[in-house]
Amino acid sequence: MSDIKNIHEKLRQLREERGMKSMFVAKKLGVTPSTYSEFETGKRQPRVEHLIKLRNLYDITIDELIFFDDQIANCDNKQKQEVM
Repeated sequence: MSDIKNIHEKLRQLREERGMKSMFVAKKLGVTPSTYSEFETGKRQPRVEHLIKLRNLYDITIDELIFFDDQIANCDNKQKQEVM
């Protein structure tokens, strides 16, 4: 099942698809490269403020960011509740 627990996979995918270096993303988020690395490996969860910055950086919605499955991201709220 897709949920915020798998956000680390989405973070890596988005960064690689856009050809960005992890150091660049870390700087944009205002975190150290090691902290951002922990976001991508799942050792640490990004805070809401980081999610907002990531949303802006990648020009996507929060739903697209936190739901790995794009089909779930594009569902309405009632459908998301059923999935979760």
